[in-house]
Amino acid sequence: SFFFLLFNTLLLPSLAFRSLGSLVGDLFENELSPFSLLGKVYVASSGAFTLCYIITQTWVGSALDMLRITENVWRCIRGTFCFRPFASKRELVSARNHKAEFDFGSEYAQMLVMLSLCFTFSTAVPAILPFGICYFFVKGFVDDYHLNYVC
Repeated sequence: SFFFLLFNTLLLPSLAFRSLGSLVGDLFENELSPFSLLGKVYVASSGAFTLCYIITQTWVGSALDMLRITENVWRCIRGTFCFRPFASKRELVSARNHKAEFDFGSEYAQMLVMLSLCFTFSTAVPAILPFGICYFFVKGFVDDYHLNYVC
């Protein structure tokens, strides 16, 4: 999950501002090393996109994590009589009171991707670092709340 997230948040947005064909053409045409082309790929607009992504993940992503919409919807669906017509009252109550588990794998992968984004683009856009610190601060409070009170 980490490599998928890293590919989608680090490489694809960076290549979106320049076509893959022109990138490969420059690689074979100019006979430059691939590392010299990285300066052309990771432009300031990619850093600005990353900064907006980190800010959005900090505030909107954390708010959606606090709401836990999908967990609440599935709990309501599992607890209805229509979904389980032959369930006893005890089974319906236990389905309504079922607590979700904290998914360590996806949360850890998301935090590693945000850390790698902060470190990668901090040289081009230094304003990313305070927002990255803010992300980890808010994410720590959200995860602490989930581990102590929800799960």
